[in-house]
Amino acid sequence: MSVVIYSKSESFKAHINKVVDEEVCHRTRLLSDLVEPGQISLVHASSYSEELPAWLKTVRDKSFIGIASDYPQVKELLLYTDLGVRAYFNTYMSTPHYAQLLRLLVNGQSWYPPPLLSEVFKLAKSTIKLPPTENPLESLTKRERDVALAVAEGKSNKLVARTCNMAERTVKAHLTQIFKKLKVKDRVALVIYLSQFDLV
Repeated sequence: MSVVIYSKSESFKAHINKVVDEEVCHRTRLLSDLVEPGQISLVHASSYSEELPAWLKTVRDKSFIGIASDYPQVKELLLYTDLGVRAYFNTYMSTPHYAQLLRLLVNGQSWYPPPLLSEVFKLAKSTIKLPPTENPLESLTKRERDVALAVAEGKSNKLVARTCNMAERTVKAHLTQIFKKLKVKDRVALVIYLSQFDLV
């Protein structure tokens, strides 16, 4: 396995020599033409803060790239993954973590710190409105469910009454309860709500 370390930090170089069992090549300059296909490149981010994004764009298809950050942050993780980086990690993590990271990279996989991934998932959940996993009609009685589904099919109150074998005023009473329980304002909103769950 060919591992190239890009860093201007002596302490990072010393740490890598201590925790990585593979033979590594140290470089201080980011040169695109020296990157070989299939090479694993581990880059110390703070050594190249200005030039790193442009360099990543030129080598993203040649090398399996990991970025070492002294202070890993979600914002950086998202920026670097967008630039083709396969791994983002704490600069001074331990030998088992580096061994796992290199093993995954050589197999074309990715490695990111679990605590940061949890933050990314929380961020994604807060921006994407997912339908609830439970049945949306669970809070309704059986009769209310029948009415809600009949209304969702586009039936009028009169037709719903005939279908569900009840008086029209009972349909109206059930609809009032359905709107309240499902927090929708009218039958159109009810149809839109139920369509999210493929119940229309």
